[in-house]
Amino acid sequence: MQNLTSLSPLYASSHFELFQTPSKKSTKLEMHVPATLITTNVLPNTLTVLHQEAPSVLKTKCFNELHLPFIEEVKNTETAHLFEHILIDYMALEKVKAGYDKATFNAVTSWNWKKNPVGFFTIDIKAGAQDGVFFQKALMKTIMVMEKIFAHTTVVVKDTSTITQVIH
Repeated sequence: MQNLTSLSPLYASSHFELFQTPSKKSTKLEMHVPATLITTNVLPNTLTVLHQEAPSVLKTKCFNELHLPFIEEVKNTETAHLFEHILIDYMALEKVKAGYDKATFNAVTSWNWKKNPVGFFTIDIKAGAQDGVFFQKALMKTIMVMEKIFAHTTVVVKDTSTITQVIH
């Protein structure tokens, strides 16, 4: 993992920070979440917000150790894993909205807290430069949904200048 403290975050709030490393065939996001917000079991309004803002994400396929459907997995999963599912669902919706018959995106969330600090996740999205426009639109929506999920705490946005650059 790169030394994230030397990079400018793509997005930063009191709830999480995102750092992006794009390539031709995939996009890697590094997500830092405070230790108190690592899993969704401490975020009681997760399902309510998802039903209101992103209901289709609850039907996404999820490959997890217990073989749970995502609607069950979401109740006690890593925050970055939730972010991953919302992002790839929104990416697929954006691609279909742009005229494609169907769209499927895959991603994997991983972490190594022996090597990196607790709360650092890597989200590897199997979508490269050709899907950049879908990624950008989906990323903004995903951030907004995640902040609504975190709404029971005070949101303090540290820096929005890089987000504006991502949109344009």
